[in-house]
Amino acid sequence: MDYITALEVLFTLIFRNILFEDSRKKYINIIIPLSIILMFLNKYILIGMPNIAMTIIISIITVVIWILNKEKLIYVILQIITSTMIMFLDEIIALSFVTILNKFVEINAEYITITLVLLIWISTTYLLEKLKYNGKLKFIYNLQNNKLFLNILLNITLVFVLFKTLNDNYLLTGEVAVQIAVYIILFVVLSFNLFISISKELNEKHKLQMENNFRPILEDYIHKLRANEHEYKNHLNAIYSIIQVSDEKEIKSNVNKYIGNIKENNHLNNLLYVDNTILKAILYSKMSLAEEKGIDIKYDITSNLEKIDLDDMDLVVLLSNLLNNAIEGAEDVDNPWINVVISEINNKDEKEYIIRVSNSIKNINEIDLSSITDKGTTTKGENRGYGLYNVKKLVKKVNGNILLEMENNSIIIEVII
Repeated sequence: MDYITALEVLFTLIFRNILFEDSRKKYINIIIPLSIILMFLNKYILIGMPNIAMTIIISIITVVIWILNKEKLIYVILQIITSTMIMFLDEIIALSFVTILNKFVEINAEYITITLVLLIWISTTYLLEKLKYNGKLKFIYNLQNNKLFLNILLNITLVFVLFKTLNDNYLLTGEVAVQIAVYIILFVVLSFNLFISISKELNEKHKLQMENNFRPILEDYIHKLRANEHEYKNHLNAIYSIIQVSDEKEIKSNVNKYIGNIKENNHLNNLLYVDNTILKAILYSKMSLAEEKGIDIKYDITSNLEKIDLDDMDLVVLLSNLLNNAIEGAEDVDNPWINVVISEINNKDEKEYIIRVSNSIKNINEIDLSSITDKGTTTKGENRGYGLYNVKKLVKKVNGNILLEMENNSIIIEVII
């Protein structure tokens, strides 16, 4: 039936919107005319070949979403194939149930199957919304894994299409169809298990590679930390001198003031309490760069971003761009400064991480907050202005928020993930 194929496309898009967008109604205005075209193709041109017509329409939808969302094509293909696979899996479950039921009770199998498929599609829609999977399929966006995942999804989808084509043309008997459906479900489970296993191995290798890349930075940090140990004797001598030359009433105040200055400037020791290797390496490298440029940088780190919804590569891109942007903004100012705060909030469902970077800035009245994260927006010349744009893309990818604020000749960028 022509309208069934149109419904297949419709629910594929709905599933895709639930999994990867904020609204399940997005692009529905595109689906309606495409569904009419699809029914026309099925009835007058591709007679008896509904799967080919559906493939053509889904391909068109993929290209349209790719153009409108401005995402990488492979990401959009992964989204559509994932959603199509869920739609086909629902159909196979419904068909298997009706086939088994038909062995015991005489029923109108065709209409019962259609009704059951619709009910399962609606139930799947409700279930996906309740499970709140929106934005959580981050492994699909993992650059080192997406080709592997795409190949697995393509294999599964082709198996589904083959099964559906044979069944639609009545080439499968009831019992054989059920058996093949069971095998397909097992194939799906085993394929995903394979992907998870390989993905874990790749992630471990990638993590080791990242740590090796940051090792020179950490070795430099350790070297400076050891060299800094010799300064403690000087600090003790200074405190002793303060005690000797100060009045009895002023001793406590002067010593506390001196110790306070030591704590405020002792960035190296403060980094010892940061357990996240990547976070420590980035903070140290950017702190060193800022100090070379004469920028006073302070930070308050109360979270190691242990379970943040970003892989190591994305975390490096996010932090590096935020800190580079702050350094570039502050370096042209008299008495430049940067403040970095990284913290976490424990909500009922999950943790929420906050990365807040503020810095002094010149010509604050010339900055347009509404466009500062747009691609190419910069005050530093050509081929610049991609830092905050990349930050915005990463935050959007994991359904986070980015807040911008200006006050007292400073700009504040707060990322919530």
